[in-house]
Amino acid sequence: MDVETAIKIYTTKAEKAEEEIQLLTSELEELKKFKNGITCTSDVDCSPELEKLRVENMKLRYRIEILKKSLEEEESRAGEFMNSPRELILGIFRQAVKEAFPEIEDPPVPVLPSNQEKFGDYQCNSAMPIAQVKDFVLVLHISNNQI
Repeated sequence: MDVETAIKIYTTKAEKAEEEIQLLTSELEELKKFKNGITCTSDVDCSPELEKLRVENMKLRYRIEILKKSLEEEESRAGEFMNSPRELILGIFRQAVKEAFPEIEDPPVPVLPSNQEKFGDYQCNSAMPIAQVKDFVLVLHISNNQI
C-alpha cells in the first residue's frame, strides 16, 4: 500500500471519529440539560413525544410532593378525630387480653368484620393465636427455670 492510500484511509477514519465525537458530545450535553431539569431547546434536540413525557413527569413529581405534604398534615391531625368503631373495639380487646395474659408482651388481637350477620359487626379471633403464643411462652418459662 502506498503512502497516499494510507493517508486517505486514515483521514477518512479520523473524519468519522470526529463526527462521532461531535455526536457523543451533543448527546452528553443533552443528558446534562435533562439532569438539570432543562427541557429540549429546539426541535432537533428531542422529539415532541419525549418533551411531552418530560413535562408530564415534572407535573407528576409536583403532584407527588403536594400529596406527601397533605398526607403529613392529615397524619399530624390524626388525634383530633374520633376513632372508628373497629379501632375502639380493638383497644378494648387489647386491654382485656393484656390483663388476662400479662406474661405475653404483645398479644395477637385480630378484630375483623364478622362473616355472618348473626354474630354482629365485628369479631375477635384471638383464642388460637393466644393459645399458641401462651404455649410458646410456657415452654420458654419452663426451659429457663431448668437451666
